[in-house]
Amino acid sequence: QLLVRVEAVALNPVDWKIQKYGIFLEEYPGLIGTDIAGVVVQVGEEVKDFVKGDRVVFQGAWAKDLAGYQQYTLTNAVTTAKIPSHLSFDQASTIPVAGAVVVAGFYLNPPNGAGLENPFVPSGRGKYAGKPAIVLGGATSVGQF
Repeated sequence: QLLVRVEAVALNPVDWKIQKYGIFLEEYPGLIGTDIAGVVVQVGEEVKDFVKGDRVVFQGAWAKDLAGYQQYTLTNAVTTAKIPSHLSFDQASTIPVAGAVVVAGFYLNPPNGAGLENPFVPSGRGKYAGKPAIVLGGATSVGQF
């Protein structure tokens, strides 16, 4: 795991719904915030690909030690990415949940997704290269992908 100093957390529609409807959180007080960007302040013993000071982005969880609306949080290194130098913390924090929604919508099997062949696996690589796509409603955080 990595201990991360939180620099930015993106807001998601589910955040207000959790508070209003009392969903997803099982213990109180609860912490939310699942699109997180920050700086690594401590690296777990088994972690090899990150060092203290790395700028990172990741999807948190609705658990006290994994949520984003706090000064420090934990993340699993395997689901964490380094932020490219041209992105700010604010920009990077919009990626995790929105990106996951796009992947789910395209590549999960119906009725949960479109059932397209996943280009992230060897059998799907290059399958859609050079083919046009139309995205309706693409002005949202999900639409950026």
